[in-house]
Amino acid sequence: MKTKRPLPKRFSGTICVSGILIGLVAVLLGAASIAMAAPFAYVSSFGQDRVTVVDGANGSIAATILLGGGAMPYGVAVNPTGTRAYVANFGGGSVSVIDTTATPPQQVPGSPITVCALPGCMPQGIAVNADGTRVYVANADGSISVIDATTNTLLAPLARTTGAFGGIVVMGSTLFVADFGSGNVLAINVNTGVITP
Repeated sequence: MKTKRPLPKRFSGTICVSGILIGLVAVLLGAASIAMAAPFAYVSSFGQDRVTVVDGANGSIAATILLGGGAMPYGVAVNPTGTRAYVANFGGGSVSVIDTTATPPQQVPGSPITVCALPGCMPQGIAVNADGTRVYVANADGSISVIDATTNTLLAPLARTTGAFGGIVVMGSTLFVADFGSGNVLAINVNTGVITP
């Protein structure tokens, strides 16, 4: 086969392919060790007031954590180190904290944390920042509750709008929140509270 651009004289397709394969194997091994460090999934059961812990290795149920009547668990987020899972309790206006290192996993003493006293705030989305120090809770009443994850205490709310918040993601100093009241995604600066549609 003739090419318009001949290969360099020292080029060896075998060496190049071997290097790519070695790099790919290294990436796959790295990913496997990360997966093995956190083999469990935490699944909320809205109508049953519980969180089911599923073993990712074989799909079996490793534990069931009862959250109490009326909790109605919704969103779940795990901190970056995999030591805590946070559950937004839609019906309870609270967040349950689960110690994922316990055998079996169980609620942390003092949990759940009340994040809003107003009826109808309905926590839905939840996210943990990159260093695991803050938990952000998106509420259906248009507020963002903030928890200090080092002490499990409620801090001043970050935002309050006329929207209805659902899903939430934190990236650096910005929260991205789905506002299903307006059909927009809002960017909220965690340092200033400034909201940008």
